[in-house]
Amino acid sequence: MKSNKTIDVKFDDKKDTLATKQDIAGLKLVIQQLREELKVEMLAIRVEMEKRFDNILMWMIGTMIALVGIVVGILKLSSL
Repeated sequence: MKSNKTIDVKFDDKKDTLATKQDIAGLKLVIQQLREELKVEMLAIRVEMEKRFDNILMWMIGTMIALVGIVVGILKLSSL
């Protein structure tokens, strides 16, 4: 009988740290929800990065065109 009581005492000491199947299922659900939220946030970040890249690319192309115009203008003035 003493060993039975010892097991019960040990279980009572550890029962707050043991996970039930319901706890694990709930944790799986939380992980799935967080994973979905992370996917959405990562997609939003990717879209924002692509927009900024496009803006920078357009700015660089516009700057190159303006510089070519300036060089052509200088060449025309120097040839006169």
